[in-house]
Formats: sequence, structure tokens, C-alpha cells
Amino acid sequence: MFRVARVPQSETPLPTSWKRSLMAHQKPNLPTKICPVCQRPFAWRKKWERCWDEVRYCSDACRKKAKSGESCG
Repeated sequence: MFRVARVPQSETPLPTSWKRSLMAHQKPNLPTKICPVCQRPFAWRKKWERCWDEVRYCSDACRKKAKSGESCG
């Protein structure tokens, strides 16, 4: 016969909603900017590491809208 190992209460897995709030990749202290087209905040990304001072728009869509003179909305 097989025995089922009991897991102590302290080692039970956390609910998924708790895991999301405890994940190590959340970084609340990243710099942010406001997109001049859609007026939404956007945060620093690793791919913008060398050119963060030059980044103006949150997305390619907003960048294209700014060039055409439209607004996102």
C-alpha cells in the first residue's frame, strides 16, 4: 500500500492571488513618464535603459498618432 505524505500547514501552497502580490519581479520604484498623446503613465523598461531620456511615447501606436496629428483617446 502507498502512504500519502501529509504537508504541514506552514508549507501549504499560497492561493494564486497571493502569489501575484509576492512575486519578485514586481518593481514599484521604476521611473515613470506621462505619454503626451494618450495622457497615460508608462514605466521604465529594460529595453529603454540606454535611451530613457529620449523616450516620449508609451507605444508605437501613440508615436504614430503623434506624427499624424491625431489623439489616442
